Amino acid sequence: MEAWTQAWRKAVVRAQRPVARGTQLTEVELPDDLPFPFEPGHVVSLRMETPQGMVRHPYTVCGANPESRRLVFVYRVIPDGRLTPAFATLAAGAEVEVAGLHHEPIRLEVDPTAGRIVGLATSSGLGPLWGYAAQALTAGERRPLHLAVGVRNAEDLPLEAELEALGRIHPNFSWSPVLSRPGADWSGLRGRLTAHAGELVPLPVESHVHAVGNMAMIRTFEAAWNLAGLPDRRFSSEGFFNWNAEADETAARAIADCFLLNRGSALSRPSR
Repeated sequence: MEAWTQAWRKAVVRAQRPVARGTQLTEVELPDDLPFPFEPGHVVSLRMETPQGMVRHPYTVCGANPESRRLVFVYRVIPDGRLTPAFATLAAGAEVEVAGLHHEPIRLEVDPTAGRIVGLATSSGLGPLWGYAAQALTAGERRPLHLAVGVRNAEDLPLEAELEALGRIHPNFSWSPVLSRPGADWSGLRGRLTAHAGELVPLPVESHVHAVGNMAMIRTFEAAWNLAGLPDRRFSSEGFFNWNAEADETAARAIADCFLLNRGSALSRPSR
């Protein structure tokens, strides 16, 4: 690892705004002359002084602009958290520090031979997927690119305006919100992401799936992917929380059955 990645770098807060109930977007600028190779999906360490003292925590990059040298973070604000309440309320001009360059960017995890790209997220896990989609589409990505996000209520849906804007500009982009506790007037998908695998990944044999967020969701989809005999290189992920979760075996088998139903002639269930 290059020496500059070990250094703590000044990062100046340039923008703060909520993007859903309890979800914040913070934009910081790195005013130094060190390298700026960041992309959505990279992970950096962030540290700042809080009322409880100096606190550090890993954050996933959700947006990166090398011209303005700005990084964007999208995260849930935990009311009794050690860092997020203080980070979310910093005024423009306040300073924090970032260091490191970890995890592969999403761009490098997506299989270039896949015909379609599907991103699956829970809550703020949508942040890096949104950033990746914006980056890829701006760079000329022409494959169908669909993002799906699962939250409880409509008020919890992050980045709606940003996703709608991408859809207006890029006809190959689409997205689906899935609510587990919707109001009576909700006409979209209901339940968990795992209940809608057939709709969200209709052509699994052609798709690359990248999942971000709750490890219970990720492990269930990954187990289903393996049960259906789909290529390992076509599934990638980043867990945000719930690290000890295990796959829901019943849900995984149901998802695998959906994948196999949509397989065409290319897949067959492995023996077990």
